[in-house]
Amino acid sequence: MSDYEFCDDRLTAKLLVYWAFDPIYGKVGSIATAGIFLRNYLQYVRWRLANGIPSNRHMTQALWGQFFEKLREAGPLGLLPIYQRAIGLVAQMRSGDVPIPQYVKGAQVLFDYEAVARLLGVANGRQIPANARTVIRQFADDCGFQLRPYQQRAFAKQNYTRDEWVEVNDRNEVTQEETGLTLQRLQTFLMPVTFLWTIRDRIVHDPVGADPLLGTRNVAALARSIARTEGQRTMTVPPLQACTLINAALTWVLEYGPQIREGVATVQRAMSSGKDYDVSIGIINAHNRSGEFREDVPGPWPLNDVYWPGRYAIASFHSDRPTLRTVLFEYLAVSCMIVIAAFSARRIEEIESLRDDALRNENGDYWLSCWIGKNIRDIESIPVPNSVAVCIDTLLWLSESARRSQSKKWIFEFLNLISTEGKPNDFRRASFDVYRSLERFARYVNVPALPDGTFWVPKPHQFRRFFGVVYYNRYRYRHLTALSRFYRHFDPDRTRRYIAEAASGAFLREEDELRAAERRSRVRTRYAKLRAEDFEQTAVDFRTERFINVVRGGEFMGGWGGDVLRRQLNELILQAKASLDVGPADDLPEASLSSIVGLFAKGIRLEPNGLGHSYCKCSHEPQDLRVAGCLRERSDISDSQAVMMSAPDPAFAADTVCSGCPHNVQFEECKPYWEEMIRHEAAQKACALSPLLRALSGERHNAASDHLARCFDPTDKK
Repeated sequence: MSDYEFCDDRLTAKLLVYWAFDPIYGKVGSIATAGIFLRNYLQYVRWRLANGIPSNRHMTQALWGQFFEKLREAGPLGLLPIYQRAIGLVAQMRSGDVPIPQYVKGAQVLFDYEAVARLLGVANGRQIPANARTVIRQFADDCGFQLRPYQQRAFAKQNYTRDEWVEVNDRNEVTQEETGLTLQRLQTFLMPVTFLWTIRDRIVHDPVGADPLLGTRNVAALARSIARTEGQRTMTVPPLQACTLINAALTWVLEYGPQIREGVATVQRAMSSGKDYDVSIGIINAHNRSGEFREDVPGPWPLNDVYWPGRYAIASFHSDRPTLRTVLFEYLAVSCMIVIAAFSARRIEEIESLRDDALRNENGDYWLSCWIGKNIRDIESIPVPNSVAVCIDTLLWLSESARRSQSKKWIFEFLNLISTEGKPNDFRRASFDVYRSLERFARYVNVPALPDGTFWVPKPHQFRRFFGVVYYNRYRYRHLTALSRFYRHFDPDRTRRYIAEAASGAFLREEDELRAAERRSRVRTRYAKLRAEDFEQTAVDFRTERFINVVRGGEFMGGWGGDVLRRQLNELILQAKASLDVGPADDLPEASLSSIVGLFAKGIRLEPNGLGHSYCKCSHEPQDLRVAGCLRERSDISDSQAVMMSAPDPAFAADTVCSGCPHNVQFEECKPYWEEMIRHEAAQKACALSPLLRALSGERHNAASDHLARCFDPTDKK
């Protein structure tokens, strides 16, 4: 693009990005999104030039058809003949016609993969398909080049998820089915090329010659017409894997963290008295046995007796015992980051920008303040639970030496505990790689595999929905003891109410109100709405997954409200089978079932009760509120009119009240609550001294028994 020959394309790219921020025509809302928008446009330009089309004005409907057909066959990475180019480039490098790209780092001569990517006509190594990467990697191996750690992550296939790698068919061609290209990703890729037509009057030097939409209504319809298969819902964050990871992070921060800090103090005392490092590690290993830690979450002990992980750590980190450096600046640091993200709904860049004054205590309530660089460009605060305060305290401890020696305030800046060999006072910076640490920690704590058998590699951008995932799934996975114990002394409704009120503009702190201009307030509200939308999308994902499991017979749903939902689902499926000419005994196609149930789930409310005994399907509609058990209970107690309420009232949603409510829904995870209630009331009845207390315990015992028999009796399933 720096060549004068392509000055028109360079100017078009600048105009596209400029107008993409326009409030009327705009397609992007942040710098990060603009980068993706521009890269997608440049990929189209590369395809156009590779096919001998000199400018956008030469694009006809026939050429657009060719572009979309190639996109349908190969996906964005397959638009260019990179594999053929890689074979040709390797042949030229072997013959000496093209010098081998390399660079010197210290005493090593390294192969320059990024320079090879540019020679192939793409911006970086991530835009090279897997078949071409294999050719390049083989050539580098033949030449005796060694991979550095970040190159191993970039060019070693086993470290990539299916979404990031592109497989090939028998003809060494990239195919769309193997790229993991979803309709949403395809729509995002098509956004800049369709935008060319929208602003064609403003690109007078090279207006596009034909409308890329080809008669379709919008870019979403165009994406659906290009996709080979019907779209299918995918969960943004797999709930079991996410909750297992958060459970492990909580365990490391709240349970293992204090012992790690004590162990570090022991090592420092031993080394200051003249003992070698390996001897010092042996002392804390003797005091901390691995058997003393919980079996479901692997602990840090015993530690490896070396401090630096070594050359082969990337390949063997999950099988070897961790070093103290790995425990401190990878596992413990990333655990803090996970907990902060999960219970504050913060983006990763917002978390990494936290300073040593980020947390404040106001009358016993903790508030987390951080810089919001996207849209708001200001400090914003949100209420957080005690676990986040423990994380901040842990990070302050980890970063203390770095902040003191460098006079900085960032709590994700660390210095190594041990100085460089031969240089007693050379304490180098301990780098914190979020992506690497997340993957290593997830493997170390044995996060379960996905349903297809692959390993889930968590990504920082997925953290935005972690809070919603935990909120809806906290009772679903009963074996996550740290998570359930943490939720017993934290009310997630508080944070959720804050998000909802901020999104509607109803919540504005007084200090903000005094200093916020009208425009800044609108931006804050819009930003809060994005968080609320993420939360609500998680709710839709949760309901869709549960309802699909119920339809397939893999999950039980009972209760008065559950029976109603199950009948509605069965009727919906029968109607869909009739319209698609599918027999009543046959199963619907996977994509059709997902689409139908997804639409049904959007119109249903399914909120977990804070005590774990029920789910509630009551909506905000007057006809639902009039018969809501909690509102009727409130009306009986306070003489207020239940119909005046706009939502169910959790304060009056006691177990026996919800049991008789027509909106009550029961899943399998609710059953242990009622079983425990029966045992508890039986014990209370046996030891109660007062006849009144015995009678009350007997009533609750009978009510729980009746509920259990009615909702979970296998013979009563319909």
